[in-house]
Amino acid sequence: MDLPALPALATYVLLLGALVVGTLFRPAVAVAGVICLFGLKQWGQVAHPFLLAHPLFSNYAIGALVLVGVAMRFAAGQCPWCDAPRAWWTALGLYAYALLSLLWTPRLDLVLPVWEQVYPYIVTAVVLAPMLLPSASTVRTALRWSVGVGAALLLLLLVFGDWGYRGLMIGTSDPELEANPLALSGLAGAVATAAMFIRLGLPRSLDWLVRMAVVVLCLVVIVRSGSRGQLIATVLSIVSLLPLGFRVGEWRGVVAIAVALTVLAGGLAWALAEYVQWFDLRWTESLVRSDAEGRLEMAMALLDRWAGSPISVLFGLGNSASFDPRIIGFYSHVVPLEVVGELGLVGLSIYLLVLWQAASSLRSAIRLAGDDAEARGLAAAAGAGLLFFFMLTLKEGSLIGSVFFFLYVAMVGRLGMPVADPALESLRTESLEESTTAPFPNVLR
Repeated sequence: MDLPALPALATYVLLLGALVVGTLFRPAVAVAGVICLFGLKQWGQVAHPFLLAHPLFSNYAIGALVLVGVAMRFAAGQCPWCDAPRAWWTALGLYAYALLSLLWTPRLDLVLPVWEQVYPYIVTAVVLAPMLLPSASTVRTALRWSVGVGAALLLLLLVFGDWGYRGLMIGTSDPELEANPLALSGLAGAVATAAMFIRLGLPRSLDWLVRMAVVVLCLVVIVRSGSRGQLIATVLSIVSLLPLGFRVGEWRGVVAIAVALTVLAGGLAWALAEYVQWFDLRWTESLVRSDAEGRLEMAMALLDRWAGSPISVLFGLGNSASFDPRIIGFYSHVVPLEVVGELGLVGLSIYLLVLWQAASSLRSAIRLAGDDAEARGLAAAAGAGLLFFFMLTLKEGSLIGSVFFFLYVAMVGRLGMPVADPALESLRTESLEESTTAPFPNVLR
């Protein structure tokens, strides 16, 4: 079902305008814009020929919002990188080493175009966006807005988008030119993991119903896009964090977990029945196993080359060396093994330190949350998002392209910092009455 051009463009302008206004009041809203970028970009291309002809317009708009947010922090006399989480600094160190390794990567002519495509996302999502998250409340703001804007985009694209086999048919009828379905399913996973756990500031019963509806919407979009890995990662990340988000030692927590599991199972069953033809080879066990084995074979080809000399074992073959046709000719799809092969034991040590610091930060966030339900939900939302994007690195993408994983590393790192944070305290003292005094309460928090 197509939406007329004028209303479609109006919704794009409305959503982007909301992000602009939100950023001017709360700079952390720009982080939600980063998370929702690919959904906004695809809806813009659906909405109007100008945005179809200028696909980078949304990129520039969200990048500008992030820069405005950083500038606002400077103007307020704040230091955007002071007291930053250790995991964020370690992640920057990993990217710096990957950049340094270009000095010895075997086919620099093939690697530079890859970096030219990816570096704007690295700068925006990994370097700048975490500077807009100086407190727990700013993380909450980013995730709340991600749910609101992301759910709106997913609903618009699901209902009004012209879908092909897996992705949107944007300005073409050629099924080979579908928009990237993994981009939408990645957004759906990020929205689902946040919606399951984080309060939106609505009256309690309505809040719960809206969040569960959003989770079902996200599952439907993931299934419609044929994204098997994103589906598994979404369900596993949510289920893994349910005991944190809802206390199993209290009857309300047990009921909430039971309802959440029922919603996941029911939404998944309906989506599969509605959008999956069971004779579709994509969903057969044999094809899933074949695809997994193929990606593992590519990673092992990289490791075989890596083990060829002591120097490469220590320092790696160089970032994006996998693009050398003598090795793979493409990226390896398994980021941890890519790190070993391309960055060696030095890079692996930095990568493992990032993982350890992120896990430690999540444990610290759980401890700091204590018995406070909202703080625990916030920690669970960020932790589930982190786990979701980590699981994606085991089956797709490359290190330098895994920008959302490292953005969530920074989020969890912020929540786990054991500092006196007035914003964190506000999570514990904000009353329900204060959060429901307006139709869309706390929308700028």
